[in-house]
Amino acid sequence: YLNNSSARFIDKIKGRNKPIALMKSADAVIVCSPFLQKFVQQYNQNVTTILATYNTQTTQPKQHQNKEITTIGWTGTHSTLKYLSIVADALVELSKTRNIEFLVICNAPYQHEGIAVRNIIWTAANETDDLKQIDIGLYPLEKEEWVLGKSGNKALAYMNLGIPCIATDFGTNSLVIKEGEDGFLVDNTKEAWYERLIYLVDHTEERARIGKNARQAVVDKFSVEANKNTYLSVLSSLSS
Repeated sequence: YLNNSSARFIDKIKGRNKPIALMKSADAVIVCSPFLQKFVQQYNQNVTTILATYNTQTTQPKQHQNKEITTIGWTGTHSTLKYLSIVADALVELSKTRNIEFLVICNAPYQHEGIAVRNIIWTAANETDDLKQIDIGLYPLEKEEWVLGKSGNKALAYMNLGIPCIATDFGTNSLVIKEGEDGFLVDNTKEAWYERLIYLVDHTEERARIGKNARQAVVDKFSVEANKNTYLSVLSSLSS
């Protein structure tokens, strides 16, 4: 419903009012962020927020070990590559004194002077194995209204595999990550990103601790098992 400058033909013919019309006529609506819930409540009072949900029964967390090269990683699409500009300066600075690589899992390549970048094309079949190559996951975001509709999915993708995440302190990220316990929330300054990056690069045991806590947080709050009753309660209310 936000203004979209996309030039894609499909975006122009879909119609911005269709989702609103569906919300008005629906018996219930499930959204993935509190911001979206507030918006939908203008049209339908029966709204439930459920953040991104993971099947923890089908995945196992990675094991953190001392490595010659620390892999800092990011996953996303070509449309969100722009957010890497937020962390680029910190990665360049870190590369001057630490042996790191920046793994980008995406449908488009990324390069930046001063950073050793390794690109992997994202595929559904290899997603879990590719993500497990990451020692530290990054989730930079601009502090803009569009971001408030996000569900924290990228952070949870890392956390589900026991990968410590450093994320911009904005939107649903603060609902997903407990600062210093199962991840880090930072302001979008070079200094803030660098401070957390170098700490995790230099402390393998902290990567393991935070990763373990992150995985447990997903099991407890963001897993299929944790959220199934919420989904079922919505469906049950409609059948009565």
